Order: sequence, then structure tokens, then C-alpha cells
Amino acid sequence: MKILLISMLTFLSAQASAHQHSNVQTEAPSTDSIFNLKSAWTDQNGKAFHFDSLNGTPSVVAMAYTSCQSSCPLIIEEMRKIEAEISEKSKKPVRFLLFSFDSKRDTPQQLKAFAEKKKLDMNHWTLLHGDPKVVRDLAGVLGISYKMDSSGDFNHSNVITLLNSEGVVKSQLNGIGQSPDDLETQIVQIQKASTSAK
Repeated sequence: MKILLISMLTFLSAQASAHQHSNVQTEAPSTDSIFNLKSAWTDQNGKAFHFDSLNGTPSVVAMAYTSCQSSCPLIIEEMRKIEAEISEKSKKPVRFLLFSFDSKRDTPQQLKAFAEKKKLDMNHWTLLHGDPKVVRDLAGVLGISYKMDSSGDFNHSNVITLLNSEGVVKSQLNGIGQSPDDLETQIVQIQKASTSAK
């Protein structure tokens, strides 16, 4: 009985830890270009968004939702830190994209209001809404796990992805609080390679 109790406590502790960090991935990100996705997304201005519009520019991508009170604000702050560091290292453009898990609540109007509240620089940022199918498609390509709970909130991996100029996953930060230095260095390298190729 004592052994069984210890085993159950160990299991519950592991489950709580996984939920708290939410950084477990069910599969690796795709090695194919994200430009191959023909998913229909809509940006915060109500305009259609297509992945191939990112062609030629490195992009920092994350999935989150605006009513999240735990990890999503931290993901956004991590992206803003990367944005600030890159603006000092390079004057070349980098796109920052936030795709919402929440198809029901995160309408384009809600995303726009959220961007204004967070004072995101919309010269660099795009916030995107899609139906549940396109959310699943993108999460699968990026190797992100998520699940909606009974309250309509989401348990999800905390992942920030760097796409190169061809839309291929170049690097990922898994979990909150990791140093983005390597990712920032890779952004500058991608920008240099893109310039050299022209």
C-alpha cells in the first residue's frame, strides 16, 4: 500500500510539472517549408494572410491565445526581447507572428485590441486567427502540442520558432526563460545569407 501511494504521488507530481511547463512536444517540427501550407488565416486587420508572403524574410513565430494568464504573456515578452535585441544588431526586417489557438474568442478584432494593449509594433508584428483545422495543421508543422480544457482555455507547449527566409524551421526555443542568444545570432546569419544570395 505504501509503495502504491508513493508511485501515485510520483506520477501526479510528474503530471503537474508537465502541465506547469507545457513544453512537451508530441512530434518534431517539419523539415518542409511552411510555405507549403495553404491554410486560410486572417490577420488583426481582417485581411487574408498567406504563408508565402513571408518569403525572403526570417520570421519569429509562436502560438498562444489572448485570454491566457500564465505562459502566453511570457512567450510574448520573450519575443519582444528578441525584437529589441535584433533591432540593435541589425536594421533589416524580421517578422514576428503570433498565431492564436483560440478560434472562437480570438477574432481579428480581439487580436487588434490585444496588440494595441500590449503596444506591439505592428510594423513588425502580425497576429492571426484561423479555424480549428488550420490551427491543428500549423501546430503539427511546428511540433506544438495543445489541448483545450473544459473552460475553453488551452494547455500547450511553450515554443518560439525561427523560420528562415524559405519558411523552414531553423531553430526553436522550448520552454520559458531560455536564453535567445543563439536564435538572435541565427537571425543575423540568415539575413546575411539572404543578402549574399541577391
